[in-house]
Amino acid sequence: MPKDDLLKINPLTEDASKISFEIALDLIKRTKIETEGEKIDSSSDEEGVRNFLQRRISEEKIIVNWGPDSAVITDSATFIKYWDDFCYPSSDDVSIYPEDESWLLQYFHFVVFSFVIK
Repeated sequence: MPKDDLLKINPLTEDASKISFEIALDLIKRTKIETEGEKIDSSSDEEGVRNFLQRRISEEKIIVNWGPDSAVITDSATFIKYWDDFCYPSSDDVSIYPEDESWLLQYFHFVVFSFVIK
């Protein structure tokens, strides 16, 4: 990843990561994303996934959270461009949402993205 793009990804503090994790858990429960979300299998086609993300995510700052002690803030264009560096198959579930919490994108470790508007 070029340095200019790396500079667009800013780690959150441990306290902020914990708060973002709690927000993500609340969004997951309230939106019922596991059953209600629009899904795409990310193992099929990288460009197809990028198109799916571009059609749903507006240009804004987003939070990417892997757990209570690991989160970053970045812009949606950087996330979309490098989505496969943020999301790892068979490893972690990842919650992605904007600062205003108006939508939720969830990456499930079994290689499925699910998107829902709050």
